[in-house]
Amino acid sequence: MSSAAPHILSTKLRPPSRPADAIERPRLAMPQVDTLPKVVLVVAAAGFGKTTLITQWHQHLGVRAVWLSLDRNDQDPFIFVRHLIAGFNRTQAVISAATTSFVEGRVSALDSDETTIRIVNDLDGLDEDRVLFLDDYHVAENPALNDLVHQLIERSSPRLHVVIASRVAPALPVARYRGRNALRELGVRDLTFNRSEADAFLAQARGLQLAPRELDLLLRHTEGWGVGLHLTRLFLQHSHDARSAIHGLSGDTRDIADYLTTEVVRRQSPEIQQFLLYSSILDRLNAEVCNALLGFDDAQAMIEQVETLGLFLFPLDARRRWYRYHHLFRDFLRAQLRRRHPESLATLYRNASIWFADAGLHEEAVNMALDADDFDHAAMLVERFAVDMIKQGHIPQVARWIQRFPPQVLEQNPRLPLYQCWAVAHMAQVHLAEALLQRVEAAIDTLCHGVDEARRVLEGEIHTLRTIVALMTDDIDRTRALSAVRFPDAPDYHFLSGCLNNVAGLVALARGEYAHALESTARSARFHADSGCSYGICYSHCITGLTYQAQGRLSDARVQFLRALDVAVRASGEHSFNAAMPRVLLAALHYEANELDDAYAILENDLPLVDECAYVDIRTGGFVAMAGLLGARGQIHAALAHLDQAVTINVEAAFERTCALANSESIRLRLLAGDVAGARRFARHSGIADGIALPTVWSRPAGLQAISQCRLLIAEGHAEATIAPLQSLALLAKAAERRARKIQILSLLIVALVQTHRHDAAFTVARRILALGAEEGFLRSILDQGQAAGDTFVAFARDRAGSSVLSPIEADYLARICAAVGRHPTDATTPFSASVRVPVLVNGVAETLTGRELRVLRLLADGATNTHIGTTLFISVNTVRWHVANILSKLQVENRTQAAAAARELGLTT
Repeated sequence: MSSAAPHILSTKLRPPSRPADAIERPRLAMPQVDTLPKVVLVVAAAGFGKTTLITQWHQHLGVRAVWLSLDRNDQDPFIFVRHLIAGFNRTQAVISAATTSFVEGRVSALDSDETTIRIVNDLDGLDEDRVLFLDDYHVAENPALNDLVHQLIERSSPRLHVVIASRVAPALPVARYRGRNALRELGVRDLTFNRSEADAFLAQARGLQLAPRELDLLLRHTEGWGVGLHLTRLFLQHSHDARSAIHGLSGDTRDIADYLTTEVVRRQSPEIQQFLLYSSILDRLNAEVCNALLGFDDAQAMIEQVETLGLFLFPLDARRRWYRYHHLFRDFLRAQLRRRHPESLATLYRNASIWFADAGLHEEAVNMALDADDFDHAAMLVERFAVDMIKQGHIPQVARWIQRFPPQVLEQNPRLPLYQCWAVAHMAQVHLAEALLQRVEAAIDTLCHGVDEARRVLEGEIHTLRTIVALMTDDIDRTRALSAVRFPDAPDYHFLSGCLNNVAGLVALARGEYAHALESTARSARFHADSGCSYGICYSHCITGLTYQAQGRLSDARVQFLRALDVAVRASGEHSFNAAMPRVLLAALHYEANELDDAYAILENDLPLVDECAYVDIRTGGFVAMAGLLGARGQIHAALAHLDQAVTINVEAAFERTCALANSESIRLRLLAGDVAGARRFARHSGIADGIALPTVWSRPAGLQAISQCRLLIAEGHAEATIAPLQSLALLAKAAERRARKIQILSLLIVALVQTHRHDAAFTVARRILALGAEEGFLRSILDQGQAAGDTFVAFARDRAGSSVLSPIEADYLARICAAVGRHPTDATTPFSASVRVPVLVNGVAETLTGRELRVLRLLADGATNTHIGTTLFISVNTVRWHVANILSKLQVENRTQAAAAARELGLTT
């Protein structure tokens, strides 16, 4: 080094210009300086917006901010300290001339200890806080720099704060800062763009607006990576079809590939580049598989180095055993591997497949073979693993595997269609399942190799599959006969016997034969335990729970669903289809308990998994629960969309029972939205006649149609005609042990009684419901029948003569109903006012306003917004809008102001 001091590079002392497309991110806003910890570490891979963020912080602070962009020259402590002093003195002299002279005189041998003491003493005289920003710290980091920065942090007064931005975690005593509560850390998870930030970012520069689904797809591809979003926006500006363009987005897209090549990969050593390329074939990686893949002895050291360098490698668990690459980076590396080392691909994939197979990771073992088009090896692995995968509930994965084989491979391996049949039968693809069964039957001699016992077991397997197919077509009588077959009590048949007994349990449940259903599932659980089939055990618990739920034994049902979930998670993992199935069933119980947020959180995540594979009753129940809670939140259109999906599922599978459930809910939600005519049209389109047709015994299709007919008549003002039929339906539900359905029918009866001004009779029915439902706490079964039902319970609670005779458990139940309705019994509301009809004469034409419309009108006349009206009346904003539209039509006015004037003129405001 020359004895002359190098010049100060002034551009290092100011932050880069703020990018034109930068957006404000309030959740990452600069905190108040007096609340800022001593050290802030912003650590993330290239392109996550570290510099942009701290630049925004710097601008917020003004003269209290000191900026220093580091480069390789700052590995020399002398150069770093000279620029540090220049940064502090940029706007006013903070570091003394004596300290500056001391440093300038030590070009070749700077004493970092003495230097930091002098700088700290100068900074001790500050009358306000200063924030030192050190950007690109990773470029200059070495032990000498770390020691100097640490001394500055340790010795300086609380008025100095240090913000460090780096691609790698600096080798500072971070644990010590953390232990003193003197550290704030921002990492990839914090800097990742969320949905609203991505939307704002895309629209910032050129007004690029994506539909919600397209935005979600883009976020899945980019994982919220800032540079990825920026480059994608440039890419999309030249595309006419955003969705197709996003689907085609990968790390090999030109701009993204150029960025990753120049900013990331080329800066690494040849050894690291080779590791990145070869390990990129793995969707997830650990040291053991990388050792097998690359012939290493200690791949863990390489993994740790790659993570330390910030090369888009993220840990998947707290122990840091498994990792994965960022999706775009992985795609980029794979494309580079195909171009640069095509001759290595087959060996890499085969080595990875063998390691995963030996480790018991079946899914990845087969996928590795299929990714390499190594079909012979893949077929061998599927034959080896398929039965275990099916027993653990990984049915969709087995189907996806076999779909990837060419036809000629399936011809050469006749057992593959048998495994495919297991998968598609459970996925209700009945026509394909039957075709596969015929194909298996034609190859039975080949499959059994002339062994009689093997033939008998295979024939039992075919019979079991045919029984499942019959169930999936809802042919209850045929399924009942097929499921009654008993196999020998031998290990080879236990799995098949377990399946048949689960099917028998579902058939018995559909027929209302609850004791038989419970007996069948108990046998099934024993057989599946003997065969090691966790999926079958999970299903047994679910069917048992559904049986209890049908009887109104909600607590017992919850216990069974939780047991099923425990079995599924231990066997298949938290995020498997096997675990999603009992969670969806639990969501339905959350909904009944009016725990809408809990239900929504489950259904949002797990409905897609269940939709792919679960028994159609479970799938439909999930969609109906989601529709119900969306309807309870006032999101009627979204609710109806879920019911449309449920109906589509059931039309394809010809399930009359579950179609009836979805159609009944669709009618209820249309009426909730006030669309009486639309509900009637839908009913007729669904084959529901205008009159009430009562069944002689309870059945779901006939019973739900009769309930829907009663709902429609009540909404059309003909409640009187529904009272006797509802009473009869309640008796049928009681005889069928359908407690929840009986409560729903009785609650609807309350609505009919209120509309016909039979308030005492409504109280009597309310008292019956309290006795019937107190033990299990049914809520949505009451609330979903109409506002008048909930209002009646509130009025009943205010009626001392009625409420005083309640048992403690009934009184508690009544209080929970009132809380769910949204009013305390002491609230000054008029009982049954929602159903009162007020006659008015408008321009010589007689009109009637409902009690609810009158209350909306009065609030509207007082100047209340739709939101305020909804909050006051405990209804959604969408429902308020519907009431306002009806009011405007009935009063023959065009806007709210005219409606308020008409209300005052007609004397309706008092």
